[in-house]
Amino acid sequence: MAPDLVLASEMMQDALLRELGDEVELIIYFGSHFRKEMHKYSDLDICYIPLNESTWDHITVLVADTLIDLFAMHWSQFEQMADFGHVNCTVLMNSQIVYQRSEEAAKRFLALRARLRALQQPEARPAMLRKAQEIFQQTGYQQYLLRQQATRGHQLASMQHAQNILKTLLHTLAVYNQACIDTRKLDEVLALPKLPEDFAETVDGIMKTADPAQLLQTTERLLQTTRDLLLAEQALVQRSERTF
Repeated sequence: MAPDLVLASEMMQDALLRELGDEVELIIYFGSHFRKEMHKYSDLDICYIPLNESTWDHITVLVADTLIDLFAMHWSQFEQMADFGHVNCTVLMNSQIVYQRSEEAAKRFLALRARLRALQQPEARPAMLRKAQEIFQQTGYQQYLLRQQATRGHQLASMQHAQNILKTLLHTLAVYNQACIDTRKLDEVLALPKLPEDFAETVDGIMKTADPAQLLQTTERLLQTTRDLLLAEQALVQRSERTF
């Protein structure tokens, strides 16, 4: 990391600790700068875990062309990440603690990371498939709304509901693959080893289609191929568990 970014981030952390004191449990580096995968437009991401869920103080500064953002993420969010319930669990897995108020806070964070790693192991496969199915089922109401709006020819509403469905399906596939990725980044999803039939082409169709009827057809195609993928894998796992 460039010296000016290091200095600026340290000053921001000092300012936060002066303002909040013992309210700050941990300060964590993560993101592209931490992974050394930054590009021209990469921000420097730093989060802190406050003691209370009501704390949302944040500091943002611009150093040269780099935005440095120091913001709150709560224990409840990291609990979700540890169970693959958050769209970006990479913060929990790929990060570094740079400040800790107590040893207990650091141990709590590392225990959540260990819980996430455990869900990526082969023995967690049946549970993760069930979780993927539960997330997939959350698309039901959005699909109903998409059909209603597409029937009426409402373009913007149809696009919104299709995007909501797509967001849930990307999360479903990350859980299905037991992969700790940021599902807001499509390239990370496309790199998963197991995907529905014609996944890239279908997603591209959803992203580029504005016609409500075509959007409905393409989205329902993706729902069907994702369901087929989940059911096929569940059948294999269930057969492997039989002992008779």
